[in-house]
Amino acid sequence: CVEACPTGALKKQPNGITTFERDLCDGCGYCSQFCPFGVPQLEVVNAITGEAKSSKCFFCQDRTGNGLKPACVKPCPAGALDWGNRDELLEKARARVEELKTERGFPKANIYGETQLGGLGRIYVLTAPPAAYDLPADPQYPVITTLWQKLLQPVGQIAFGATIVGAIAAFFVARRNVNMEEVE
Repeated sequence: CVEACPTGALKKQPNGITTFERDLCDGCGYCSQFCPFGVPQLEVVNAITGEAKSSKCFFCQDRTGNGLKPACVKPCPAGALDWGNRDELLEKARARVEELKTERGFPKANIYGETQLGGLGRIYVLTAPPAAYDLPADPQYPVITTLWQKLLQPVGQIAFGATIVGAIAAFFVARRNVNMEEVE
């Protein structure tokens, strides 16, 4: 979804979190269409005009930026949510999967997010294969998003710049021609 966003409203942070700035969102919906996990959701803001904005969990950026856990972690009654260093969370997840397999009777328990797409910012401990949770077993980035960010956007920016330069050059050439006619 980050690569599909034309406005930069979605950004991947060094800590792995995908942040979202709603004010930058133009409501195009590309993030919703191209996210392999279907995370960003397009919400209609104005039913009359059809204006829409994307939304997603933003991991309480104000809290996590100040060293606190997201607001949902502490009150979770089952203790299923956690927050912290990815390596430490993976250790906990591995231990939990081992417990689920050996002591709880879930032979297909697994960690989702450890290796998918190079390692996700969110890790799940699942008791069944990912498909049982409507998660893609082998998520892929659509090729079109890479083409969009790496090829089409830069080409479009160059074309826009060339158009501006051409318009300015045409103005000065036309102005010079008018001045030359006045001199004659």
